[in-house]
Amino acid sequence: MALAQTVNAGYQMDADVQASNEHHRFKVSAMLQQGDDADFPSGEILPSNYQRERYDIGYGTRWGDHSLQFDYGRNDTGDAGTPALAMDIRYFEGDLYTLTYRYSPSGIYDVVASLYGSELDHGMSNFHLRPPPPAGMHRRNIATSSNRGFRLQVAREDDAGVWRAGIDGFREEHDSDVDNPNNPMFFVDNFNSAERRLLGLFVEREHSISAGLSAEFGLRINSVRTDAGSVNATPAMIMPPAQSLRDAFNAADRKQADTNVDLVAKFTHRLGETMTLYAGLAQKQRAPSYQERYLWLPLEATAGLADGQLYVGDVDLDPERSRTAEIGFDYLGERLRLHPRLFYTRIDDYIQGTPLAEDDPGAQMVRMMNAANNTRRPAPLRFTNVEAELYGLDMDWSWRVGERLEFSGLVNYVRATRRDVDDNLYRIAPPNVSLRASLQLGSLRAAVETVVYASQRDISATNREQPSSGYGVVNVHGAWQVSPALQLAAGADNLLDRKYAPHLGGYNRVSNPDVIIGERLPAQGLNLFARVLYTF
Repeated sequence: MALAQTVNAGYQMDADVQASNEHHRFKVSAMLQQGDDADFPSGEILPSNYQRERYDIGYGTRWGDHSLQFDYGRNDTGDAGTPALAMDIRYFEGDLYTLTYRYSPSGIYDVVASLYGSELDHGMSNFHLRPPPPAGMHRRNIATSSNRGFRLQVAREDDAGVWRAGIDGFREEHDSDVDNPNNPMFFVDNFNSAERRLLGLFVEREHSISAGLSAEFGLRINSVRTDAGSVNATPAMIMPPAQSLRDAFNAADRKQADTNVDLVAKFTHRLGETMTLYAGLAQKQRAPSYQERYLWLPLEATAGLADGQLYVGDVDLDPERSRTAEIGFDYLGERLRLHPRLFYTRIDDYIQGTPLAEDDPGAQMVRMMNAANNTRRPAPLRFTNVEAELYGLDMDWSWRVGERLEFSGLVNYVRATRRDVDDNLYRIAPPNVSLRASLQLGSLRAAVETVVYASQRDISATNREQPSSGYGVVNVHGAWQVSPALQLAAGADNLLDRKYAPHLGGYNRVSNPDVIIGERLPAQGLNLFARVLYTF
């Protein structure tokens, strides 16, 4: 496959070769992506260039009721601009591997056992792609992570359905260090041996209760244990507030243990050839991430929030617990299909940033940094357990007008609020709809799509969230199946070259004459693309 596009002079090339016989299977694949800074109607998004490579190789063998599969992947990302973050990517490289064994005797039992792991190295800086700050403010982040895991699952079919049960687990460790290549005396132990271990047990049942009535049940119990090493930093040696943060973190009981219980029950009742009713209840628990728990110094290391704000963690965070009720139906007519769902979710101990008190050492440190650097950064937010609820509607639908023409679309609405204070939840997508018209003429297929998002005014004052404006974009795609082996495709995304900024997009952190620092980043402008897909 080969793809070229205009919005950033980007291209992508993929190759995938597989060979197999009755007992052996071999595959090798490669992917190359490259692009310059992306355009939007009023300028360029700086820096947004990227270069990525991915290579995979796999071998599988089968004998009798047994099979064994080994897969290895190599990821190699070079320079990549990330204007919503404090730094840009210098490299992101690593190895990923999986070994899977399967035993399926007589089609009754199915046993799958797998081992997997990864070793990743990651480097970022605030001076090699974006306009560099003064030499004393150069920052470089070097991070590593390792991950080891396993999964064992046994499935058994009977006359009424399928049982699945198993055990899985993983252990991951993260290190992240910040320095200044111009000042050997400056350092920050961002995360030091931040460790997360999970051991889970699960059982699932798909069961046919009667003609037309079926159910799914699931239970998962996870034991999550986390820990982190002691930390230090140059600011903690010269600034009393930073010293207080360091000493409090190092003195805390950083070994934490959570037991999470997930439950699910789903029921479907078929009323005829076209209508099926659906109802579901679920509970899910999520243990805090290592960033939420072990971010000890006010930084932006937030696993992708990209909101330009400083955060600190809380070692004593409790796991989130969400309980969801969902109802809906599936209508599958000869020409019309509808799949609406109504849902309500209540979340206890939801993890979200909340402002620090004025006398908190984290807030004091930021004020000192503002005075020293002539900046105006607001007080950091602390990851905190709060109470929340969400409710809304999702629906996808399609309507076939004739043999060649079909309309389809999506409708999404969610309302999310805090239950403990009068405020909205942070980073919630506004109501949105999409409408797509597809036309099939023999080997030719064409589609026109309109995506519309409402403005979002239900924003979080607690998190200093900015409102966003509504927008609509038009996309046009087409494909020609030249032969069973060859397909040509082309199209235009954002056909009208509309300037807009998605509500869930990040905020600009880079000096750019086209985008103000702190302004929500715009989406890409008109993008013309062409793709060639050849299968042999």
